[in-house]
Amino acid sequence: MFFVLSGFLVGGVLLSEYKKTGALDVKRFIIRRGLKIWPAYYFFILFQVIVRRHPIRSFLFANLLHIQNYIGSSLMATWPFSIRLVIP
Repeated sequence: MFFVLSGFLVGGVLLSEYKKTGALDVKRFIIRRGLKIWPAYYFFILFQVIVRRHPIRSFLFANLLHIQNYIGSSLMATWPFSIRLVIP
């Protein structure tokens, strides 16, 4: 469900930009997406460090580098971020 909705929303943004300008600026698109998603993501990671519900060793390194699907993480809510870096 996540990928279907994400693809629909991202596709809509890309089609809108293409209709407006006649081209796609991929670099601008990626920067804009990162500025929307990453601040909340890193705030969530910081919150988890402060609250200490999970041992820091079980999630911090993997989530800061977006490799939680490869080495594991105790924060299950962050798995889409590592997937999104692999699938453009």
